[in-house]
Amino acid sequence: MNNSIIQISCLVALLMGCGKVNQTRLGTVNENQAATPGSDLSATGVSKTANGTTSSATIDTLDFFITKHPERALLAADDTDVNQIVIDDGSLKEVYLMKWGPRSFIKYHWDERYIYFDEEHEMDFPSVKPERVNYTFTPGNWMNRQMKVGDRIDGTDVVGNIGTMITRFDTPHTCKVKNSERYYMSTILESHQPSYNLGGDLGVQDIINLRIEQLTYSEKEMYSREYGLVQWQRCTLDGSSCDKTVTWNRFSPRPPKKLLRSASCTWETRLTDIQKIRKLSVESFGVMSKNDAAVRNQLKYLADGGSIATIEERFQMIRNTWIAYFGAPPPNYSWVDIGMNFFLKDGGTPEQYRTAVRDAVKTLNEARSGAR
Repeated sequence: MNNSIIQISCLVALLMGCGKVNQTRLGTVNENQAATPGSDLSATGVSKTANGTTSSATIDTLDFFITKHPERALLAADDTDVNQIVIDDGSLKEVYLMKWGPRSFIKYHWDERYIYFDEEHEMDFPSVKPERVNYTFTPGNWMNRQMKVGDRIDGTDVVGNIGTMITRFDTPHTCKVKNSERYYMSTILESHQPSYNLGGDLGVQDIINLRIEQLTYSEKEMYSREYGLVQWQRCTLDGSSCDKTVTWNRFSPRPPKKLLRSASCTWETRLTDIQKIRKLSVESFGVMSKNDAAVRNQLKYLADGGSIATIEERFQMIRNTWIAYFGAPPPNYSWVDIGMNFFLKDGGTPEQYRTAVRDAVKTLNEARSGAR
């Protein structure tokens, strides 16, 4: 059988950065002065209310982190747009910030205690070198779920003396590890402004501002309670001045980008997906592989938006093909896996699959005969 039918296609993965940005130095906003579009947040360490007074209220950061409008992509002045894809089905709680394409995203997950930065991954922006942006953080604590303005997560103390670890990938096509080392990262909830004027289509928004300290510089990320991430900045270490800014404050005319979830180097399988595939397989063939790797093609298909109904339909197609040609269902799951790969990846027809099976069985029988 042709190797293109048998072999599973490896989904490629390259990581992305923030792209082209506007060169801007931002000023601060006086407590008693209305914010103007594009103005910086003042890092006073207090939560500002609409009338300029301060508060030490606890903030549910997830309420700002996840957009309430996943059907919309937001557009910046440099024509980059972002959108979020949220997966929350009980077993998985993930957020993907989509950038240039289905394989360009930042992946996060959350639980009751933290929001975690898992991975920055890029494939669809060719001018960025993959070794610069293809990485994961472990454990990647990004924000506490409950924070007050001024609260800090010190990355060096997250896991005892180990701290945050960064793993870089040398070959994104296979997610081959290049190196892994300790990484300094400290995040601070700088401010909360319930009435910040973002300008553009978004106008006045309830926002929080997160500063991420690294070794020699910091980044700021602004989150709107309605739309999630709306601004990114590169700043001095103390955040007092910023030289690069991207503000996503307009509605993009383009549709939200779809996700190729299995391109991630950290994607996880839904337990429910495994259970569904195993159940369908036993019902269709009476057999099921004892190794989860044998169903990885189907799991990837589901992870990337495929339908369980389509898998059921193709299971039946494979069963009927075998019964028509051999008088019995496939003898083991390896033949099922080959068939699913053929139908899902190459779009083959039942006739083409029958020919491929016939040729493969003929080759196998000839090899066995020659070995006697």
